[in-house]
Amino acid sequence: MRFQVMYELDEDWEILVRSRAAEDALRRWRGDPVLGDLHCLTDILVRTRQGVGPAAADRVLVALAARARTDAIAARALLQALMPGMVRLAHRHAGVGRPDAATDVVGYAIERIRTYPFERRPRAIAANVLLDVHQWMCRDRRKAPDTVGWNSEAEGVVARHGERVEPAEHVIDLVGDALREGVLTTEDAAILLAPVLGATDDVEVAALEGIKPKSIARRRQRVAERFVAFQREQVHA
Repeated sequence: MRFQVMYELDEDWEILVRSRAAEDALRRWRGDPVLGDLHCLTDILVRTRQGVGPAAADRVLVALAARARTDAIAARALLQALMPGMVRLAHRHAGVGRPDAATDVVGYAIERIRTYPFERRPRAIAANVLLDVHQWMCRDRRKAPDTVGWNSEAEGVVARHGERVEPAEHVIDLVGDALREGVLTTEDAAILLAPVLGATDDVEVAALEGIKPKSIARRRQRVAERFVAFQREQVHA
């Protein structure tokens, strides 16, 4: 299933890439070490699509995020590059009874992109934006907090360490606290919450983070141990 708002964004994108505004943006970006050699905006999607090396893709997203606060075309290009992740999030939330999930995901994504805290989060752009959007969507559902959850693998990461699995929105709040306290990095959070970002297996997560698939399980274990230890400290503080 594809959502109407996603179709409209795709149609808008096709118009934008042929517009004078796009030509002007490409001229503005000529001095940029990452964006300067773009021939058209469509090159951005080619360089960030699934299967492209994650480090190379993230460089493009970083360059766009750095400009997104003041450059509307950079913000719009970043939004289009995140379309696959937004579609996955919309499906996840629509599946638990949120009929306007796609519209809400797009709205939150635009807000996050135009206010992206680049100085604090200068990499893993897709993971950061999608994680924030998911967190805001979950907060909207406080009357039914445990209907949007991790999959069994992510739940098991916490359960195996002897802790009760929290409702999804509360867990994401806790992850946010751990990020702010420096217990987890944004990359750690992306691995721990990979199902939120639509990743279905460790190969996909490894591609997102730029590391070997066999390293994912070990890293997730270490991240989960730090996360659970932080939870315990908070409870007993």
